[in-house]
Amino acid sequence: MINFEVWLPPYRAHYFVTTAAKAVTTEYYGKPAAHAYFEGCSNGGRQAMMMAQRYPDLFDGIVAGAPSQFYGDTLLSLVWTGHSRTPVLGQPPVLSDEKRAMMTARAHAACDAQDGLVDQQITNPRACVCGYLGHPSGKCRCTPDQIIRYRARISGPFLDRIDLRIEVAGVPADALRNTDDGESSAVVQARVESARNVQLARQGKANALLMTKEIDRHCQPDDAGDALLRQAIARLTLLAQAYHRVLKVVRTIADLAEVETLAASHIAEAIGYRRGMDRL
Repeated sequence: MINFEVWLPPYRAHYFVTTAAKAVTTEYYGKPAAHAYFEGCSNGGRQAMMMAQRYPDLFDGIVAGAPSQFYGDTLLSLVWTGHSRTPVLGQPPVLSDEKRAMMTARAHAACDAQDGLVDQQITNPRACVCGYLGHPSGKCRCTPDQIIRYRARISGPFLDRIDLRIEVAGVPADALRNTDDGESSAVVQARVESARNVQLARQGKANALLMTKEIDRHCQPDDAGDALLRQAIARLTLLAQAYHRVLKVVRTIADLAEVETLAASHIAEAIGYRRGMDRL
């Protein structure tokens, strides 16, 4: 008789199936199985390692082959498979549009603000696998190949949706003791609020919310800026969506500088922000 009250929430399916299998074996053969083993590879290898941790007495031996430890990536691939690859012979997908939308909404609600910006994107890219690349402590032990593979996980179309990519290096302990005066938060806040008020007066909304026709109306650079932007688009192979996103950043930079004309210097600054991941 299986005691449902002893189930633990994590990996209860494995626990239930194994416990049920042992009960069936005992009932059919009149004696318990001599041995019980768990074997898994890839995501199953990760499950095998978790079983060893959570239920160490459930099996006599556990084989974990090539365990996939990037579980967030694994879950995303499973969601895509459940939605796009499972419909067969006219049957509905295992994961419906409604369920996928619900999962996305809950993920955004739980995680979107954790990277410091609520923007419907859950991102927090690091310079390398361990996150210590370029740190003054020299803790990073990632190989060049590991760093290349890690960065390749961020695709071009996704990266195009990130407007500001700035490398924030680790700060040495001595620098933290530096008490040199700089701009206060109040001064910066006043400048940002002034720029936002300019945007609201000009177009009735923040630059980030401008649509394509509004961008054409309010975010056109001068001749030198336009030439530089076209050159950057060709050299960096920016997509159409990136082109309009750059112009919105350019408009914001000019607003912060309290100027109306979008000059080549503003274009250069905005393009520089988009190349942050290339320098990491």
